[in-house]
Amino acid sequence: MIMMASTTLSNDQILKAMHTSMTRSLGEVSLAGMDFFADPHVALDNPTEYVRMLQGVLGSGAELMLRDVIDAVYREAGMEPVPGSNLKDCMTTVRTR
Repeated sequence: MIMMASTTLSNDQILKAMHTSMTRSLGEVSLAGMDFFADPHVALDNPTEYVRMLQGVLGSGAELMLRDVIDAVYREAGMEPVPGSNLKDCMTTVRTR
């Protein structure tokens, strides 16, 4: 179920929330290396492909990373994280159109 966002987010706000969440988990240096293989800008237009890229880089750890990212993006929009939502649902819910 998709809920209306309290605040819609710009692409820059989404990327910042993603970056902050992933930096907490990986650190700045490791994140810079991962961004080379899984460009977070892809998540804005093709969240499914970004998930595939993360899975290629992080393997089974991608699910935990994605859960943190999704929760951070929802929180940035002033929403409670939506249990069971995927990155595509999250992007649809919080984006400015």
